[in-house]
Amino acid sequence: MHRKLVVTDLDNTLLRRDKTIVRRAEAVAEIISRYPEFDAVNFTGEDWYQIKSRKAAKHYALAEVCRQLGIALSEVVSFGDDYNDIEMLRICGAGVAVSNAIEECKSSAAFICGDCDYDGVAVWLEDNLL
Repeated sequence: MHRKLVVTDLDNTLLRRDKTIVRRAEAVAEIISRYPEFDAVNFTGEDWYQIKSRKAAKHYALAEVCRQLGIALSEVVSFGDDYNDIEMLRICGAGVAVSNAIEECKSSAAFICGDCDYDGVAVWLEDNLL
């Protein structure tokens, strides 16, 4: 059974189709306490939080796609820069953090490539896979 998430403070909330973005930390704490099946992730350097189902995560999605396609996770390269990428980087054969990623992301990655604003991912792919 799905519970509806009701947000009453619309001045500080941005609703999107696939997730809810909340601006105030107090509102986040209240939502998480009411709905334990949700999780909140802070956007690095911002006063915004993404609220989503605990089951909605990149590493779960990637593992399911690989399972359906018959691809071993050890054969996968993933790239990331923020908190929501950490588990995905850990489960892949080659987790690559961009150089402008948060420190927690870089320490979770097997490799670090150049800055994403300067084609770091493309350069890593050319150097390592092509």
